[in-house]
Amino acid sequence: MNERIRVYVASPYAAIRCSDEIRRHLAIKIALDECAKIMNAGFTAVSPVLRLDGKFDEKTQRRQALEAGLEMLKQCDYYYESTHPDTANSKGVKSEREFAMANDIPKIEFDKKGEAQVCLWL
Repeated sequence: MNERIRVYVASPYAAIRCSDEIRRHLAIKIALDECAKIMNAGFTAVSPVLRLDGKFDEKTQRRQALEAGLEMLKQCDYYYESTHPDTANSKGVKSEREFAMANDIPKIEFDKKGEAQVCLWL
């Protein structure tokens, strides 16, 4: 296990299709599930959803929250994107993906066996 390799875990928050009352709970659950995949592969998971929970108001400080997440991403070795269906509609994840691509932060995905694979940005 190489805990020094840090993997940024991009997962949805505002894009989760649910009521506002349960959005935070679901976002945390999704982030925890995705972080478990990263940790099971032997890496250190870095999740802005988990690390920034309660520090920003999603409605009034969204830009600041995204900027704080991108600062975390700068410190990571790899980028990983949640496989949750609502990720496809997440503007935040899109920004994180574009930032990772622009800054040559490699992307990892998991194969059918659950093993991490470094992927080329296309």
